[in-house]
Amino acid sequence: MSSNLYQICIIYWLACITIICVIRVLTLGEIGKSETVMGLIYFGKLRNDYNFGTWLKMIEVPKRWFWVFYLIASIAVLLALVIIVIDGQLRYSSDNLLISMGLLLYLTHVLRRLYECLYVSIFSDTKMNILHFLLGITFYPFNVCSQLSSFTFEKKTEINTLSILLYTILAVAIFVVQIQQHYCFVLLAQIRLRNGLNAKNVHTVPYGGLFEYCSSPHYFLEIILYFLFTLIYQLSVPMLLCFLFVITNQTIAALLNHKWYQKHFHAYAESRKAFIPYIL
Repeated sequence: MSSNLYQICIIYWLACITIICVIRVLTLGEIGKSETVMGLIYFGKLRNDYNFGTWLKMIEVPKRWFWVFYLIASIAVLLALVIIVIDGQLRYSSDNLLISMGLLLYLTHVLRRLYECLYVSIFSDTKMNILHFLLGITFYPFNVCSQLSSFTFEKKTEINTLSILLYTILAVAIFVVQIQQHYCFVLLAQIRLRNGLNAKNVHTVPYGGLFEYCSSPHYFLEIILYFLFTLIYQLSVPMLLCFLFVITNQTIAALLNHKWYQKHFHAYAESRKAFIPYIL
């Protein structure tokens, strides 16, 4: 892919990382307690503790619209695969093979998340700011573009027995992480099912699996997943920056989520960490 795409991806990820870090710093000071800052940062159940003004409510969308992110992601991956087929003769064959493998693995991830959003998760009536929504619908296309442009300047990939073994291990690891993450979403949905559909707006403490050790294991698994994809693309700059953004975003979300549980459930187990078992 062109060097322009490579550079655009880098600019996008640097901008996202900068914005989210600045917003996080703002939350640490007095300005972070302002309605505007909280309205732009918090989403889902975190917004329930505040009565935001009219203008902030006007730019809210339902959190259940998460499925739109994964529909767009699926379309982006399929288009990328078509581009590889059309442009295949112009690229180094082993790079095409590696990118195709990465995209197919990523397709299993976004299709799984689309399925979970539509048929597994039971969303409450909580909202998210339109900025979160815009971030979501741009994140996945730019991730796909980062995969496509990963070998624009990096050394060409040599396919041999060792590399095939390593990529097979990475592929298996990606599926294992996906299975664990799917189980997390199943457990979250079962909480609502046990309490009845009338309780869909009631938030309780999740139990079972990795939830016994941390509040948001699915965030930790998301970080691991993107780390594995970064390895597939041999630590290319666009994918490294994407991974750095995922770490920053998921860590902030997990810490806020953990703080919310501690605030609303006074008997919340002190041994539970935010999102990394036994560590953080």
